[in-house]
Amino acid sequence: MMDRIPALPLIVNDPYFSIWMPGDTLTSADTAHWSGAVKPIQGYIIIDGKRYHWLGRASSPAMTTQSVKITPTQTISVLKAD
Repeated sequence: MMDRIPALPLIVNDPYFSIWMPGDTLTSADTAHWSGAVKPIQGYIIIDGKRYHWLGRASSPAMTTQSVKITPTQTISVLKAD
């Protein structure tokens, strides 16, 4: 059985300043504060002239999350562009 955490930590400074990804992947939902307040942040990259989004919800094609590793100080994601 694989465990799932309720949200991926993205930016965590203190309880008053933190941004989390509540979805299963980095592109499945808008980012939010731990209280549930939506704080949308979007990340984009251009590969071979094609624009993809890798963070948050957007209208451009989404990159696919291949893996996520969470340590006490980092959230490391591997993504793939189709």
